Amino acid sequence: MIHRFSGYSDEARRLRRMLAPLDRHAPVLDVGCGYGRNLDLLRGLGFTRVEGVEKNPDLVRAARDRGHVCHLPEELAAANPDGYALLVFSHIVEHFGYESLQGFIESYLERLRPDGQILIVTPLLHGAFYNDFDHVKPYLPMGFRMVFGADVSQVQFQSRHVLELEDLAFFKDQWRLQYYPGLYLPHASRWPLQVNRLLKLVFVASGGLIGKKIGWMGLYRHRGRRTPAA
Repeated sequence: MIHRFSGYSDEARRLRRMLAPLDRHAPVLDVGCGYGRNLDLLRGLGFTRVEGVEKNPDLVRAARDRGHVCHLPEELAAANPDGYALLVFSHIVEHFGYESLQGFIESYLERLRPDGQILIVTPLLHGAFYNDFDHVKPYLPMGFRMVFGADVSQVQFQSRHVLELEDLAFFKDQWRLQYYPGLYLPHASRWPLQVNRLLKLVFVASGGLIGKKIGWMGLYRHRGRRTPAA
């Protein structure tokens, strides 16, 4: 396959593969959908019942203007009373501290159908992680297993919901120079920018092979609620 220079995404490629076996007519909710990038992807993959939820009213209006079904959080209760078969948490968990993240995820798990699935997509701690001003901390698959897994773990708290990991993938991006004035100041030497463009070309030409791992995605199955300790 020949990818466009600016359009190739290893994340999107692996996401398409992970979603391939799922029912195209099952109701899906993209949590924190933003402008609707993943809503576009899901519809393009043939999912017919895709909705988003976003707390920024301007982004909700923008998504609706582009033909998507998108809700504010307070509108969600009446949107689909029968629940969703798949919840998508894409590039959202890293914006929470661990004490608030559990409650945030659990609030949406209440809207998941029995035996439904959860997709988490999130960055690793790479060089550009904190370029996003509101990134709080990275999370790893093992951390989710300790809090949401079936086994009792030595952590401060565990979720009342049990999630079982069914599929896992790590995605890559190009190698890049980052800590150089020329990447930020127009009057500084621009050679680092040119190097990064060359590294992008190498990444795309190799089909994502020559790059570094920058994130992971995990598909989880909801296995019910945890049995309280006696």
